[in-house]
Amino acid sequence: MLHRVQFEAGDFFKASSLPTPPPGNTAYVLRNVLHDWPDAEAVMILKAVRQCIRQHQEQQHEQQQQQHRQQEEQQQQQRQGQVSLVILEVGAFERPNASFVRARRMGDIHMLVHFGGAKERNEAEFRALFAASGWRLQRVVPTRGLIFAIEAVPG
Repeated sequence: MLHRVQFEAGDFFKASSLPTPPPGNTAYVLRNVLHDWPDAEAVMILKAVRQCIRQHQEQQHEQQQQQHRQQEEQQQQQRQGQVSLVILEVGAFERPNASFVRARRMGDIHMLVHFGGAKERNEAEFRALFAASGWRLQRVVPTRGLIFAIEAVPG
């Protein structure tokens, strides 16, 4: 799977500094990023990623219009894929285990002390962030640890 992953640097507040996704199915992964930021900044980050994807899709569309109609249809079928966003965060999702609840609460205190308005978010809060930034929550996948994989698609 490592051959399918690229690690790229960029300023996630500026869409122009984010990497352009290659053709096909692609995911941007933000690991332990959003919980460091208050809602306003988290929305800015999500909007920048969404803008980067939108610009890439527009560029693809312009390139496709320049080609013959038949070639365009074939290429569109080959390149068509859903770009998604995967966020790996310690979420404020319910866990039956009391140790998870304690760890989550300690995480909230840590975030409050070190990052001001930052916080661990629950599903409804992620839905609101995504809606405010052009994304739609697709699914939440729990892991064996405190981290949740939260998948969003352009909304």
